[in-house]
Amino acid sequence: MGQYPPDSSTKARRRVVVAKTVLSDGQREGAGAQVIHRSMRILRMLASSPSEGETIANISAYLGLTHPTAYRIVKALEREGVVQRIDGKRHYTIGPELVWLGLGAYPRVPVALAASPALKQLSREVGDSVFLAVRSGFDSVYADRQFGSYPVQEVELSIGSRRPLGVNVAGRAILGFLPESVVRSIVEANAARYAAFSSSTESILRDAALARRQGYIWNDSLTAPDRRVLAAPILDVSGAAVAAICVIARQYRLPEARIATIVPALREAAQLASRNLVEASRRD
Repeated sequence: MGQYPPDSSTKARRRVVVAKTVLSDGQREGAGAQVIHRSMRILRMLASSPSEGETIANISAYLGLTHPTAYRIVKALEREGVVQRIDGKRHYTIGPELVWLGLGAYPRVPVALAASPALKQLSREVGDSVFLAVRSGFDSVYADRQFGSYPVQEVELSIGSRRPLGVNVAGRAILGFLPESVVRSIVEANAARYAAFSSSTESILRDAALARRQGYIWNDSLTAPDRRVLAAPILDVSGAAVAAICVIARQYRLPEARIATIVPALREAAQLASRNLVEASRRD
């Protein structure tokens, strides 16, 4: 028995089915990307949170997620080992798997390689702890540290510590050497986060401008009591800051008179790191 060709209405129905299938695939792809973005926001939040971690309620409220959504993502990240629950509490923090992944990537970070000789040289000269703070989106991350010879060193600040860009002195040094439009977008995005550190966009922009005029900046730490920080930017081939070198010590170790004697060595170290970074980029 012969088959009749499909009529126009059948063809139309098939087109609708195909269209719905394509739309469904697109929706799934969009939903998958959204989960990744939300997961990364949660990881960044946990990385910059206090040592006691964050609750699901805090995560959902801060990131504007529903409680079930935040819970579902956090538990999935926990199963992968990049998030862990703190023993005996309903608080979550960064898991060890994220650390191991980071260790694998660190040797390939150009600015870390470029800054390493400068950090070692500066720590020998000043005798205090010297840190490398690297810009990561709207945050700054401490990526390296060298101890000096003075018996009391800054050990509480750990590698991987993350702060909203501009909260710490190193972040303000970085902001001072970024395009104005970029600076504005960063401080606007971080405005709510600054409040948690008793800071403001006005003070951050003021200090960033001061860092640009001077080529460095120093101030008391907002996150570590009794600490003082002196920082200078590391610049890429375009002249924009990608990181900062900073000396961190107890306030009595960095009085204004001594800061004036350290500034030349700090700026020389930052310039050395900048030159190394530019030369490496040109070789590539």
